[in-house]
Amino acid sequence: MGRKYFLIALLLSTFSMFGSHLSGGDIQYRYIGDSTGTARHYKVILRVYRDVSGIGMPATETVTVSSNCYSNLNVPMTLVAGSGVVSPTLFDCVTPGPSTKTLEVYQYIGYVILPGNCSTYRFWYSNCCRPPGITNINTSNGNGADGFYFDALLDNASQGQNSSPIFVSEPVRAFCVGNHFNWKQTTIEADGDSVVYSLINCRENAYPNQTDIPFDAGWTAQQPVTSTYFNLNPNTGLISFLPTNQEIDVLSVLVEEYRYDSTWGYWFKVGSASRDMMISISALCNPSAMSGVQYDSSTYPIDTVTGFPYVEVDCADSTFTLKFHINLDGTSINDIDFRMTNTMTNQPEAIQSIWSALDVNLETDSVVVNMLFPFSQEGDYYLYSKKGNDGNTLVNKCGIPMAEFDTILVKVGPCPEPPPPGELPDIPYGGEPIPQPTIETPTPIFPNVITPNEDGINDYFIIQEGELFTQIELTILNRWGNVVYYTNDYKNDFGGKLDVSDGVYFYVANLYFEPTDAYLTYTGDLTINK
Repeated sequence: MGRKYFLIALLLSTFSMFGSHLSGGDIQYRYIGDSTGTARHYKVILRVYRDVSGIGMPATETVTVSSNCYSNLNVPMTLVAGSGVVSPTLFDCVTPGPSTKTLEVYQYIGYVILPGNCSTYRFWYSNCCRPPGITNINTSNGNGADGFYFDALLDNASQGQNSSPIFVSEPVRAFCVGNHFNWKQTTIEADGDSVVYSLINCRENAYPNQTDIPFDAGWTAQQPVTSTYFNLNPNTGLISFLPTNQEIDVLSVLVEEYRYDSTWGYWFKVGSASRDMMISISALCNPSAMSGVQYDSSTYPIDTVTGFPYVEVDCADSTFTLKFHINLDGTSINDIDFRMTNTMTNQPEAIQSIWSALDVNLETDSVVVNMLFPFSQEGDYYLYSKKGNDGNTLVNKCGIPMAEFDTILVKVGPCPEPPPPGELPDIPYGGEPIPQPTIETPTPIFPNVITPNEDGINDYFIIQEGELFTQIELTILNRWGNVVYYTNDYKNDFGGKLDVSDGVYFYVANLYFEPTDAYLTYTGDLTINK
């Protein structure tokens, strides 16, 4: 009997050894039968996150497929080459130290042919153990007592074969106290099904005896971090929160997918996937992050005269790119986060849009500035940051904003020389009658920028040649198509002190010229910059 119990203890010790200091994971499946020609053929993806202070991961793992229809299937999982590296962006916001966890991500791949269709397939993985020092769960008492269980569900009976949502965003992150964070739980849904995100308890123990791990007093599945607020957008998977305490927390996200059946007019749940995570909240962000949004010093040299970094742009270009030293929070990018001034004329230049291609974490290292008109004048332009419609400037991934009026110099040139003037027309002479000029409809010229701050410079929407027209009807709309100004007798008097916010607006002008009985209509963009 003693020998028997010794073997059992040895097996349990071995099981715990391989899983020691795990910090989470996720599991998904992908239907590949269409490409392999084998019915109900699935690829299984297992990712395990590990604290580097624990024991290394094995070369193989096992995922079990259970259902109410068939016996359990054990799926051999093979470690993907190159797995087990620390995320290069894990410590973008904090300086690693004793209060943070350094985490690696291991990925395993396996394949399984399901024996038939069933509404209750469950791909699941269980292991042990979590590291000590976790703040928000009450059974992690220093001996690695808490284990892991996460799963992905499949119903291939009611709606046919299916691929689960695949988590693609960064699963391991470190945050710091006192800053707002947006953390995207991005998934790819290959079948075009609708997905819904939610927060659930972390779980442990093998199926069918898996149990929720209770949170300590003060924390819940919906509030797993000590923070001013903690919100998960169920449609996008975006987690927004502002941590207020140094701690190490665990949390779990569930994404469920639904397929619409037009015959029955009903949304069927066809699958789900879950992700178990551990995050570090540090007392302070690192100095680089705390400096806010800064231009990448390796990309932009410093102008010796102004002391500003500068970017060179060719004449006739209408776009240029700005690169930053730490990734931006993509939700902070706004079309009016910047203003531009032409140093030759001291007049503003209209910016049409600010945009960027965001990665799966809803982040980017650069933005593209798209001007309303191409650059046509050689020289220097000041581009400076400004609070946009969202009430803030650009914000980095660590929640630190760009200083308002932070400036970069835009050097435009060279521009081609203007063409030489044409020859003078012949002058009539010798008593020949001078032909009378014909009356032509004047061509109005509309401004694209006004600065209505009552400083006497460019305060009003002045239509050049407008005074020659018999009547002008003017409508100005905001970007949502709402009318902010209308008159049927315009006298160049829109401006002064306007009760409208800065931004890009649109105008429609109907003009009547009585001498030629001409009706004209013009439309265009107007940037208002107070």
